[in-house]
Formats: sequence, C-alpha cells, structure tokens
Amino acid sequence: MTLMVKCKQCDFEHISNLYRKDEHTFHKHFSNNESCPNCGHVSKCNTLDYNFKSNLK
Repeated sequence: MTLMVKCKQCDFEHISNLYRKDEHTFHKHFSNNESCPNCGHVSKCNTLDYNFKSNLK
C-alpha cells in the first residue's frame, strides 16, 4: 500500500512525504506539510487528506 495525498492547489495526487507501507501504522491524528511535485505548493495536510492506494496493477 502506498500513502497518497492530493495537492490542495492543483489537485495533483502524489505519494506522500509520509509514505507508509502498512495501513495499520496510520492511526493517530496529525498534520504534516506536503510539497506538491507538480506545482510546488506546500499544503498543511491532516489524516483526512490522505488515502491508501494498492501497489497492485
């Protein structure tokens, strides 16, 4: 599983700076600054902004 986040400026979905392999380690509420590789905007994100995407194609 890959931890994904969507940029609040341009809506580009990208791998989070807080990349985790195990969804079960993602329980506590937190906030984190995420820098978008598409537009460079830095957004303050919290647990509601993140989602997991399967690595299987």
